[in-house]
Amino acid sequence: MSFRSEFVASPESFMATNIVVPQFRGGKGPPSESRPIVITISEWTQKKCSKSGGKVYFLNLDTAGVSRDEKLPIYWLAYSQGNFTQGVLNGQSLYMFTAQMDGCTLGFGSQGGDGGCLVSHANKASAGKDGPDAQRDAQRGQLQSRFGGASFSMVEPSAYMGTTHGGNKFKATNFGKNVNGTWQFFSHRYMDSGSAGGVMLHGGVQPAVSIPG
Repeated sequence: MSFRSEFVASPESFMATNIVVPQFRGGKGPPSESRPIVITISEWTQKKCSKSGGKVYFLNLDTAGVSRDEKLPIYWLAYSQGNFTQGVLNGQSLYMFTAQMDGCTLGFGSQGGDGGCLVSHANKASAGKDGPDAQRDAQRGQLQSRFGGASFSMVEPSAYMGTTHGGNKFKATNFGKNVNGTWQFFSHRYMDSGSAGGVMLHGGVQPAVSIPG
């Protein structure tokens, strides 16, 4: 089985050993709008994974010549600097990915078990000049405005960035999986070690820690 087919078979299992960043480095950039797409992964040869046997990969839209079992249909939740984006998940997608998070907030609405779920990626990096709490609060405000009084949950920066590795912070591939009509969300964490050789520290894959909005 190729590394691509291993990823397609179970992204969360693949990321337990390897690092997969949601950065499209294969020539085609990520869609600017939220919509279903088909991806594969490619090795980021300039980077090394700290986990034994692991490697670093990135998402790739270029699927030319890639076999069917090496392609993964996903819902892509777009990103907008200084703003929020939104998308509506449904039962037709098995996985959802969004842009790498290093201070942003993921919001998702209540679910009825039919695969439907409103999701949003909130970014207010400009508020970060007043500290991380200010950015967090500004992003909460973005999501509260978006959900308009409806109940929702948030995966905030403190849930995936915290670390004891000096002053560095983890970044995350926050993604969702449709399990029998209900979306479960996960945080895949990693950071650049700052050492020679482009080593990235693997921080694991855990169910995303969310709080009520």
